[in-house]
Amino acid sequence: MVDKWKNHPSAEAYSLVPFDIVEHGGAMPFGFMDEKLLVAVLNPYDNELQREVARLSGRECRFYLALPVDYDDTVGLLRAAMDDII
Repeated sequence: MVDKWKNHPSAEAYSLVPFDIVEHGGAMPFGFMDEKLLVAVLNPYDNELQREVARLSGRECRFYLALPVDYDDTVGLLRAAMDDII
């Protein structure tokens, strides 16, 4: 499980996939390591979602389990930030 990502996702990382994947799909890109995209996921067994994130981002990915409460809190922060921009 990873918790370093919560509340601090990289704008560059999460911009690589549509927000719908983050909000409803349960996969949130949050950073990079050695050119690989780091992705917090709610379901580490959803291989189809993992393939879709890799395809959409055009990157090799590493997936990490996220706690639902942390994931939801971070989605809320991202949504609020997007509302401020619009």
